[in-house]
Amino acid sequence: MEDNGGMSVVRLKPLGAGGCCVESSAESKTDASPPLTYNIAPGNKSITVYNKTWSYPKHVIPPTSFQEETYDKFVPVRIQSCLEGFNVSIMAAGAGEYGTTVTPNYGIFPQSIIEIYNKLKEARSTPYVLMASTIELAITGAVDMLTGESASREGETCYWGLSQGSKIQVNVSSNPPKAIGQSCIVLNDESDILKIFQAISSRNTAGTEMNDSSSRSHCFAWLTLFALDPATDKVQTSRFQFVDLAGKKGTEISFRKYIGELVPLLSESLTGTAPSLIIVCLSQAPANVMQCKFALDFGATFNKLIVNFKKPKFVNIQSIEKKATEAKETAEGALARSQAQSKTRSLREAQIVDADYLLMVVEMLRS
Repeated sequence: MEDNGGMSVVRLKPLGAGGCCVESSAESKTDASPPLTYNIAPGNKSITVYNKTWSYPKHVIPPTSFQEETYDKFVPVRIQSCLEGFNVSIMAAGAGEYGTTVTPNYGIFPQSIIEIYNKLKEARSTPYVLMASTIELAITGAVDMLTGESASREGETCYWGLSQGSKIQVNVSSNPPKAIGQSCIVLNDESDILKIFQAISSRNTAGTEMNDSSSRSHCFAWLTLFALDPATDKVQTSRFQFVDLAGKKGTEISFRKYIGELVPLLSESLTGTAPSLIIVCLSQAPANVMQCKFALDFGATFNKLIVNFKKPKFVNIQSIEKKATEAKETAEGALARSQAQSKTRSLREAQIVDADYLLMVVEMLRS
C-alpha cells in the first residue's frame, strides 16, 4: 500500500540476546501455542494476540528484517518532506528504545540527524540554520537532555496545562505548539552531532521483562530547520520531531501524568496536518501479551486519523526578529513585576530562552 506520509507500522522484535529491538529476559513456553501471530501477505496484513486481531497496519515488519530496512523504507520520504518545508513527526511505541538508541546500528533519530545534516551540506546553497534539542519527560520531571537539568514535579500547580517549577514549558500559543526553555544546539559540524548523540544516550532506561533497556520516560527530540530565501528575505521553518514513548504499560511514567505536555506536542500528528509515522514495536514473549495489546490499540487509534498536510508559511525575517524582541521584553517586564513563586515565572523564563534562540538564528541567517 502506498506510503502517503501518515501510517502505522508494526515491528516485531526478534527473539534472542538483549539489546535494542531484540527480545531478552522474557518467559517462553515451548509447550504452548504462540500468543502472537502475524500475517504479512500483501493486502492481508494483520497481527493476532490470542483471540484478538488487528488488521489496521499498512505494514507488518517481521522479526527477520533488520532495523536498517525499516529506516530505509519509511524515513527518507519524511526527511524529504521536512527539507521541503513540512513539519514531520515520527513516534515509536511499545517494546524497547527503538528510535533514540545510539549504537553501531543507530536508532531512527540518530540516523535522521546524519542524513538531514548531510543533505543540507551537500545541496543547500541558501542560508540556513539547523538546530537540535531533546528533552525527557521522566518520573523526576522534565529533563533537558543536553544539560541533564531536571525540575521536580512534586506539589506542582498547573497553568494552561503547563507544569510550574520546570525550566521546560510548552508554548501552546505557537503554531505548532512547541517546548521552550530547553537548551538547543546549532549543528555546524560533526562534533555538534556527537553532542546530540551523547545527550540522547543518557535516556532513563531499566531492564524489564520486555527489554534489557526499556525506556522509563517519554523522549522528545527535535531538529528545527530555518531556511532563508534571500530574494524575499523570508524564512521557512520546518521541524523534524521524533517521539519515543515510555516502553511499558504500568511503568512509573504514564501518558496521563504528562497529558498537558503530550497532547499539544503531538497535536500535528493527532490532527493529521504533519507527515507522520508511528512504529509499534512488539515483543513476541507470552509474558508480554498485555503490553502488546496496549501498544497495538495505541497504533489503531493513530491509524484512524485523516491526513491533511499543511506546510508552514514563509515569514519575513524582520517579523521574526520583532516578535522575538517583543516577547523577550514582555517576559522580562512580567518577571520584574512578579513574585519569586509566581505561577507564571517558569513560563516567562522559558519564553526568554526561546526568544534568545530565535534572535540568535536571525543573526546567523543574516551573517
